[in-house]
Amino acid sequence: MADWATTACVRTGGFRDEVFLKLLGAVALGTQALTTLVEAQRQTYLSELAGLAQQRRAHTDDPLVAFLIDAAIAHTKADAGLLDSAERHLSPLAAARSEHNRRQPVEPDRGPEHGTGTGGGKDQEREAWSDSA
Repeated sequence: MADWATTACVRTGGFRDEVFLKLLGAVALGTQALTTLVEAQRQTYLSELAGLAQQRRAHTDDPLVAFLIDAAIAHTKADAGLLDSAERHLSPLAAARSEHNRRQPVEPDRGPEHGTGTGGGKDQEREAWSDSA
C-alpha cells in the first residue's frame, strides 16, 4: 500500500473526451456549428461551476469533501479554458469547411438504400471530408 500511495500516477486512458469529438464534428459542419457548440458548452461549464461553488460553501467543515469539490472546480475551469483554445485553433478550419460547404452543397442523406443522394455513397463522403483537410 505504501508504494502505491507514494508513487505518481501516469495517465493511461489518454485524453479522449466527448467534447473533443463534438468539436471535431462541429468543425466539419462549419463556423456556425463550432460557434454554437462552444457557446453551449461554455454555458454548461459555467452552470457546473455555479453548482460546485454552492456545494463548496455547503461543505466547508468537511476537508475531504471540500478537497474533492475543489478538484472538480479546477477540472471544470480547465475544461472551460480549453474552449478558448478550441476557438482560436479550430475556427480557421471551420471557416475553411464553411467555404467548402458553401461552394459544394451536399444533398440530404436519403438513407442507406439510396446512398447519399449523390450516387457516390460513403466513398464520396470520404472524398468530401479529405478535400477539406
